[in-house]
Amino acid sequence: MEHNGPPPDGVAEQLDFFLGGGPDCFWEEPPGKPTIQVSPVVEIPSIPTVCPAGFGDVGRISVVLTAPDGTTTRRSGGEFEGVTFPFLSGARTGRYHLRATAGGRNATASFEVRRAAKPRMWIDPGAADWGTSIDVYIGGFPPGRPADLHLYVCGPLQYRATRSVAVDARGEAHLILRTTAGQENTECFAMNSPLIFVPADPPIPGDGPLNQVFTLQPASDPAAPPNCGSGRVRC
Repeated sequence: MEHNGPPPDGVAEQLDFFLGGGPDCFWEEPPGKPTIQVSPVVEIPSIPTVCPAGFGDVGRISVVLTAPDGTTTRRSGGEFEGVTFPFLSGARTGRYHLRATAGGRNATASFEVRRAAKPRMWIDPGAADWGTSIDVYIGGFPPGRPADLHLYVCGPLQYRATRSVAVDARGEAHLILRTTAGQENTECFAMNSPLIFVPADPPIPGDGPLNQVFTLQPASDPAAPPNCGSGRVRC
């Protein structure tokens, strides 16, 4: 995460991405029957949240994802909590089917997974302890050419470094950011490419794409309850 000088020509020195958050699943009114809420189209890379609701007070809800080749993946979550399924670099495209079951009731839905139509990025996890590796996925980039991805640090989001990654024939790539354990501060970061987003001059507060920001925080005490916002921990 070291600093490597001023930004290259044509790269913004400062960004002002939205750094807040909100519930993964939101319903203006609770559905009256079992329902699954999911985006009808998912572009690679994405980690969409599937939101089952309307099952009543049944505890955990089982959600099964069936891929185009018939393979299945099972997740479970609480009412309105949501479950996630990753569609990252190299994921299979096509129509996927969902089935949520709890308390003898069920709901179904389906969605289409496609290669990205234009450059996009997804960072996972969005919050982690220092020492955790951060995965940066891109899609929709010019195939077979290296892509420069630019790292920014909060306070506001100022340029810090550039990392280059090889893009495959599908226009996708995966970059791993390794962080240093033992840090005592909490910092937020963002990554960007001018192919994804070019900020206004001056930057507009909260402007820019989502899912390109991550936070690093001091490691939790092993004897303390788990930090539900850290890494891939789900509570």
